[in-house]
Amino acid sequence: MQLFLGENGILNKTKEAKDNTSEKTATEIINLKITNIQIETYAKKQKMPSLQELADGLCEDKEDEIEYVITKKEQASLEKIEVGEATSIFTKLRQYPYEFEINSKLQLASIDGVKTETDNDQVAILQEKVDKLSVKVDDLSNTVTNLQNSIDNIKSIAETVGETQTTNNTITATAKNTATICSLNLTERKVYFIWNGYR
Repeated sequence: MQLFLGENGILNKTKEAKDNTSEKTATEIINLKITNIQIETYAKKQKMPSLQELADGLCEDKEDEIEYVITKKEQASLEKIEVGEATSIFTKLRQYPYEFEINSKLQLASIDGVKTETDNDQVAILQEKVDKLSVKVDDLSNTVTNLQNSIDNIKSIAETVGETQTTNNTITATAKNTATICSLNLTERKVYFIWNGYR
């Protein structure tokens, strides 16, 4: 019984899912209405609408889905309202229980008093993430450059060691030849020189 009726029961979870879907649907409808008014205003005036023009457009809603448009939470009206110095308006759809606040940037600012993330908020969050990733990429790039420099230094040292080894081998061979020559008597030295191409 708890599985069905409890706080975390199936019926409660189903109601939460339905409410969430209902809110998202209402939000999409309001966003679509805002976009349509922006498009219509731009087509007529070649500029984006003001908050006043948006409020007028919502009051004149052709689909008759808007219940009211107000500037304060005091009185509901479908008559054209005077926005004046207000920085936002409030509106509600007839079929949904949610009140939407639309700010002067013509973005949803809140739903039933709960602040919503605007595109600007999301862009700022994404920009912060990009900046952090950019710093990490720069750090990795510097690390790769440092590693490449270290590898070049190791190669240079290896070449120097190789040259030194070659020089040491030549000196050792020369010393052995000299020792061999010194240990020979005069006749053997002449034969050695002739045999090795020396005169």
